[in-house]
Amino acid sequence: MPKLISGILLFVFFTGCSNTKSTDSNNKGTTIDLNNIGLKEVTVKVGDQLTYSFEVHGSVGYSGAYKIDHEEVVMFADEKIKYHHPERMKEGMTGGDAATGTYVFKAKAPGTATITVDQLFRGEVEASSAFNITVQ
Repeated sequence: MPKLISGILLFVFFTGCSNTKSTDSNNKGTTIDLNNIGLKEVTVKVGDQLTYSFEVHGSVGYSGAYKIDHEEVVMFADEKIKYHHPERMKEGMTGGDAATGTYVFKAKAPGTATITVDQLFRGEVEASSAFNITVQ
């Protein structure tokens, strides 16, 4: 069992989060990092992906949450976690769960939708970002 957990942690560590705009052969579209584009109004094509990264530190109380007002237009596709110190994930070590979480959304159908992502601290909204997405 420990080898399985170690394997999963290594997979998460090495696949991690990307902060780039790129073409992903798996989604047959463009991936747009909402953290780095500096826009709140975004136009994408069906099949494109959008990512948003946030701080995660469960033992301290940092987490994220998202809302999509029109899930028929933009859907939640995945959540990725990249631990800052995976070597500290051993039992009894502190600070091992500090990480960057990344939500992945996919443009599903033409229309408009708003994605809102909240940075939470102990369940309370500390910061919020909203993006108006137009899918062509």
